[in-house]
Amino acid sequence: MKVVELEITKSYKAQVVVDSDENIIAQAEKKADNMNHNHWSYQDTEFDAISITDISDTFTREHITLLECGYPYEKVKKYSKEDAEGELEAINIE
Repeated sequence: MKVVELEITKSYKAQVVVDSDENIIAQAEKKADNMNHNHWSYQDTEFDAISITDISDTFTREHITLLECGYPYEKVKKYSKEDAEGELEAINIE
């Protein structure tokens, strides 16, 4: 098993109206950021692999579940089996 860290970039298209000819791009970015993002038109999603790490043979099912919940590999690899079980109990995953 491997842990693959991904950078995920979603692209959207939005149209805004700016007030003047000064700093047009900065105005447009600010207006787009302040608008309801649900009004942005989805375009695409890109996935780029940042790193690929072999999962330690000592990892238990609890360790794997924490990874699947989004916990960083660097943090999970420091957990004992008991630590991993405790963390799963704390977030109500059994």
